[in-house]
Amino acid sequence: MSILYTEAGAPASASEIRAACDELGLAHHAWLTKFWTQCNGAMLNDRVLIYATDYIPERNQTYEVDSTFPGYVSIGDDSGGRLILMPSSGDTSFHLIGAGDPFIDDAEVFASIEALLAYIESES
Repeated sequence: MSILYTEAGAPASASEIRAACDELGLAHHAWLTKFWTQCNGAMLNDRVLIYATDYIPERNQTYEVDSTFPGYVSIGDDSGGRLILMPSSGDTSFHLIGAGDPFIDDAEVFASIEALLAYIESES
C-alpha cells in the first residue's frame, strides 16, 4: 500500500517537535517525530489526518487521552469518529479506536501506518 499525501504541512522544526513531545510525554524516537521532520501534519489517502505539532496537544486534551488511555497519545483520526493512538513509549504500533470507546482492548492494532491505511480503505 502506498501512502498518498492529500495535504501536507511543511516540515516541523526541531524545537516544535521537542515541545510537542515534551508536552505529550511522547518518546523523542517515536514514529511520529520522524513523520514531523517530513511534514508537520498531513491528510493521508484522503482519509487519515495525522496531527501537526501545534494541534496535537489540543486534540489529546479534548479526547482526554491521558486519562482514558494512559501510556498512549492520539496522533490522528480517520475522519469518521475514530482516533489513531500510539504508545507514548515510542513502540511502533497504531491503534484505531472509536473516540467514545474507553477500552484500549477494543482497538484494532496495526504494525504500520500502511497496514492501518489499507484496513481503513478496505472498509469503503
